[in-house]
Amino acid sequence: MVSMLALTEDGDTAEVGVTGFEGVIGIQSVLGGLNNTFDFLVQLSGDAWKIKSEVLRQEFRKDNKLQDSVLRYMHASFAQISQTALCNRLHTVEERLARWLLLCEDRMNGEFITLTHEMLGKMLGTRRSTVSLAAATLQNAGVVSYNRGRIAIKDRKGLLKVSCTCYDMVQRRFEKLYQ
Repeated sequence: MVSMLALTEDGDTAEVGVTGFEGVIGIQSVLGGLNNTFDFLVQLSGDAWKIKSEVLRQEFRKDNKLQDSVLRYMHASFAQISQTALCNRLHTVEERLARWLLLCEDRMNGEFITLTHEMLGKMLGTRRSTVSLAAATLQNAGVVSYNRGRIAIKDRKGLLKVSCTCYDMVQRRFEKLYQ
């Protein structure tokens, strides 16, 4: 899983999207964008393929099926970015943390998410201490357990109840990609 990060001039970040097995990093290059407007950070290990932007643009122009797949992915990705911006503005840190953990679980191979509260704060656009309080709330509710940068989801259904509706909305968009 790779996080897409928006940046301020001061170097502050907030995650605005995630990509896993379902997506492409730097997809704006298909539209002719030469510079990334985001930073990308690998969060969970896995396999990935690499293709030169020019090769992808050439194939995109030639192959209607590829065009359709890329454009549907871009639509879902833009919807995710928009929904994340809305989520960061309207929802509590506990709801956003629950949403983020669910996104991770959907894309991970192991049973633990290895991530510090400091890094989670950068992903959620909040302070480490705020993440610590939110994580403690989720742990006290029995939906997660964490210890020294290792987070395990113990009750997915409970975590879904804590999460805001943004998780379901984004998941439905991505599920439509594969219908």
